[in-house]
Amino acid sequence: MTAKTLFRTIKNTFDRFLAIILIVGLGVGFYTGLKSSAPAMKATAQKYLTEQNQYDLQLISNLGLTEDDLEAFRACSEIKEAEGGFRTEAIADIEHDEEQRAFLFLSLPESISVPRLTAGSIPSSKNECAVDCEAFKETDIGKIIRVYETDAFTVKEFKIVGLVRSPRFISGDRGNASVGNGTLAGFIYLTDDAFNAETYHEIILKTNSREKYFTEEYARAIQEISERIKGILSERVESRYRSLYDEAAEPLEKAKRKIDEGVQAYNDAIAAGTPTDLLSDTKLKLDEAQAEYAQGVNKLSEIPKPAVYVFDNQSNIGYVSFQNDITIIDGISNAFPFFFALIAVLVCITTMTRMVNEERVQIGTLKALGYHTGIITLKYILYAGFAGLIGCILGFFLGTGVLPRIIWAVYGMSYGFAPLEYWFSPVMYVICLAVSVLGPSLVTWIVCRRDLKESSADLIRPKAPANGKPILIEKSRLIWNKLSFLNKIMLRNAFRYRQRTAMMLIGIAGCTALIVTGFGLKDSVANIVNYQYDKITVYDVKVQFDGDESAIESVLSENGAQGLFAYSDEVTVTAERNKKSAELIALPGDNVETVFRLRSNGNQIKTPGKGEIVLSEKLASKIEAGVGDVVSAVVNDEELALRITGICDNYIGHFVYISIDSVENVKKNVVYVTSENASELAVGLREVDGVEYVTLTQTERDVTAKTMSSMNYVVLVVIVCAGALSFIVLYNLTNINIIERSREVATVQVLGFRPEETSAYVLRENILLSVLGAGLGLAAGKLLHWYVMLQVQVDKLTFDVRIAPVSYLISFFITVVFAVLTNLFMRIKLARINMAESLKSVE
Repeated sequence: MTAKTLFRTIKNTFDRFLAIILIVGLGVGFYTGLKSSAPAMKATAQKYLTEQNQYDLQLISNLGLTEDDLEAFRACSEIKEAEGGFRTEAIADIEHDEEQRAFLFLSLPESISVPRLTAGSIPSSKNECAVDCEAFKETDIGKIIRVYETDAFTVKEFKIVGLVRSPRFISGDRGNASVGNGTLAGFIYLTDDAFNAETYHEIILKTNSREKYFTEEYARAIQEISERIKGILSERVESRYRSLYDEAAEPLEKAKRKIDEGVQAYNDAIAAGTPTDLLSDTKLKLDEAQAEYAQGVNKLSEIPKPAVYVFDNQSNIGYVSFQNDITIIDGISNAFPFFFALIAVLVCITTMTRMVNEERVQIGTLKALGYHTGIITLKYILYAGFAGLIGCILGFFLGTGVLPRIIWAVYGMSYGFAPLEYWFSPVMYVICLAVSVLGPSLVTWIVCRRDLKESSADLIRPKAPANGKPILIEKSRLIWNKLSFLNKIMLRNAFRYRQRTAMMLIGIAGCTALIVTGFGLKDSVANIVNYQYDKITVYDVKVQFDGDESAIESVLSENGAQGLFAYSDEVTVTAERNKKSAELIALPGDNVETVFRLRSNGNQIKTPGKGEIVLSEKLASKIEAGVGDVVSAVVNDEELALRITGICDNYIGHFVYISIDSVENVKKNVVYVTSENASELAVGLREVDGVEYVTLTQTERDVTAKTMSSMNYVVLVVIVCAGALSFIVLYNLTNINIIERSREVATVQVLGFRPEETSAYVLRENILLSVLGAGLGLAAGKLLHWYVMLQVQVDKLTFDVRIAPVSYLISFFITVVFAVLTNLFMRIKLARINMAESLKSVE
């Protein structure tokens, strides 16, 4: 009996059964889809980097690195593999394309950070190369690449034999260049013998750490190893410096002895009365010795003071960008889905409550015939559980299979280094099944248990419809008396069925809140690039140099540009309990406002004086420090204790500002330039001796903006899903409303109401409740947006947490539009109501 009546009920109420499936499916699909997107993206990147054996540490020294250095690191217990390599930036063009661009040339590695071949073959001779598959096409294979103005290579032309993808560059951004226009157009791999170098330019290391990429455990493990490796590297480079110095100083000593001997011989010859014309040979030898000495001094001065750099993947712009993106998606997935599922559960409660109430007569009849209450209840539990089961299975596999791929396709414009891995969580699947099946089943059991407490006689009699009661607006006769009859009926009916009204208000408010939060996410992210580069760091060009300031000042003067010379370095700022790395900028006392505008909530912060420091807002939050606290930092090998005098606004990166007077014997190494012709100026600055890097602010701005633009597509997914949920909620509750009032609708039709009047009589209240629900949703959306932004925490990004007024308007408009569309759709159902059948339905 139970099976037959169950399938008969499903057939007769299929639209309601389908609504439960869709609501559960949409809730589960959205939850699992978002929740699995970040892990799927992370798993894809982890697999790719593991397969390509991406390095953990990259070692660089301005003195170069030797084979002995390489062997020393291979002997370290923390190191699994070590490999030396060559790299240089150079201007090049490709055959049949005269455009000269900056490329990064790398030597082909043997086992670490191995590029993946996408077309063609791997270079086997010094005249061949494999190129960036994002910067070149398959049709370029066979063409010649020519390099210009460099002696870094043993040959000047390379034939393209293959296209590759490198694990060093998992994003589309290839970074800045010290040549050309300041931006790398791509990378090119060569064989070792193509490079004209006596020492390695870098050593890349693979550690013994078993932690996975993009995890906190991995970052901590590599950081600990990095500190020890840097110590070893510093000792070895210092030893090499002393060796080079002694080697260069040895001929200098010999030349000095020759000069002393020459001077002594010259003096002795004069003392002996040797004629002047006979002293020429002695004088010539003395001059040669002095020239040799001058040459030795010059050679000695050319040996740079040793500098070492140890970079982990946190210094890789693509790695960090990807990590930020999955952090944002993970934060969204922690907040949105729960609210989504809550709305679905509430609508299921209303649906099953109404269904049990509709079948009271059947329930009473079965009870009178002696059927056990458990058997009677089982049909409704199976109905709800079966719908929940189908919705859960469909939602789970569609959600985890489709939504992550949509998001990956969006981010694939920036990444796309590998096909997305499917991520399946048994725990999440079991939880979804339990909630989707047990939740509606439990609600149904509670409803049935309540109704089955009544006697069979009470159940067989139809339940009296809810009484109409005066509503609050009726107390204002001035307003009430001016309303039309249909408007009065609409207002009374809207609040006649309190449970349905409450569920509709909650459902619509929830959907509106989701839409508001989606737009709020966009608003909070959209303008941080403009705020950072238009209101805080307002320079156009950043120049890192190691040399004389006068040459740079001359170029700036010729181009009508202004520059602020300062000292910059990466430091670790330590507070009482926490520490964090940040970019330190030691400022001079004048003209700071031309490049840096230190503000806090719009109020200007005084430029720090000696012994003072200003921290960016996110950094201060991370280390839990405030104005008046003392923090420490090692700057130019000098440990400083600095008092915080301000916390400044900042949106991208971590910055600390101090006075250059706070550091002894520091040499300025950076100049921040404002110029109307930044691109042309950058070209001239790169040609100045001692200039290491020239970075255009516009380039950084474009890269960051491109990363942030991916958020628009994620927001679109959220809005579309919220809109779909809104439509289903409205459809289901309106359907319940029509079924509930079918006799009432038939009555007004018999009384002569035209189809338009009948539709207005029943459906106009949907618009009213949608407007009220949307209004509540705007307030709820602000709270939900605030909560979501708390979950979306990215290390070096500070979001402008706000919702633009236009976003509220658009969200409200979208909700009302869905309400209107639902009404248009439900008019078809109203037109199909059979008046005769409806009027005698009680019998």
